[in-house]
Amino acid sequence: EKAVASIISIIESLDDNNIREHVMSLIHRLSSAEWYAGRASACCLFASVYPRVDNDQKQKLRDLYAKLCQDEIPMVKRSAAQNLGPFCKKLDYNTIRNNFFELLVKLASDEQDSVRLQAIEACITLTQLVKPTDQITRLLPTVHTLACDRSWRVRYVVATKLCELCKALNSNECSSDEWIDSYVRLRSDEEPEVRPDAASKVAEVAQTVGSTCTVRKLIPALRLLSKDASQYARAALGSVVMGL
Repeated sequence: EKAVASIISIIESLDDNNIREHVMSLIHRLSSAEWYAGRASACCLFASVYPRVDNDQKQKLRDLYAKLCQDEIPMVKRSAAQNLGPFCKKLDYNTIRNNFFELLVKLASDEQDSVRLQAIEACITLTQLVKPTDQITRLLPTVHTLACDRSWRVRYVVATKLCELCKALNSNECSSDEWIDSYVRLRSDEEPEVRPDAASKVAEVAQTVGSTCTVRKLIPALRLLSKDASQYARAALGSVVMGL
């Protein structure tokens, strides 16, 4: 990580000609390195380089990144998922829409939960970058799938990031039944590690979805949570319930 941070610092100090001539070749070498660590490190460099190269090189960078997102080594895909959001911030809207939604869906459905974990943060970033119609049709299905993931670790991270996701969404979509139902499922998750974090977000969720949805959907779920077998879930609810 320190080596990558040093490279990024050097990139920022170089002029565009040196970026195109030297740094591009470095990214190519790392992206095709035999040892997975090189390929994983390459993922961290794309966002710093992309705005400073010509259109042909931008296309090559996009193609390289897509290849890294489908690497056979989980650690490489994890790095690609972790850096997908920062990279997308440098892309134009049509490029995100036409190419990078598909990459996100693949990463969010990867067989390794360590990769799917990183896709959650990418969902938040992309939600902030795209139009409401794409939020609903392209991103929300992925979020709902992650909220029901077979790994409790993934569901736990969704619970911790739920309010960030909600704030990034179109306000009307936050009050949809599907969105509220995803939260309620996390609140009643079978894993005791997930329920306390979901409970701690209830006041923020209520403020976001509005009073009608709170009364209709959240309050009945809170009655069950107040009797939860986990003392940590009950304590988390007790610490925020007065904020409703």
